[in-house]
Amino acid sequence: MTNEDRLEGRLFDAYDRGYYDDVMELIHKYKIQYPKKTHYDLYDMALNECKENWLLVLDKLDRGE
Repeated sequence: MTNEDRLEGRLFDAYDRGYYDDVMELIHKYKIQYPKKTHYDLYDMALNECKENWLLVLDKLDRGE
């Protein structure tokens, strides 16, 4: 599986789960903050952070908070 295929799958998951727009916003911030990183790294960083936040929200909902 290529990096493009892997990122495409993760972006589809982000869209389905509702945090795609958050990923896109973070990528724009990361481009400025980390200009020497590759776009693959930027997407991975943004996707990881947004997925982690999404999982925390789900956990809170499961616990009834």
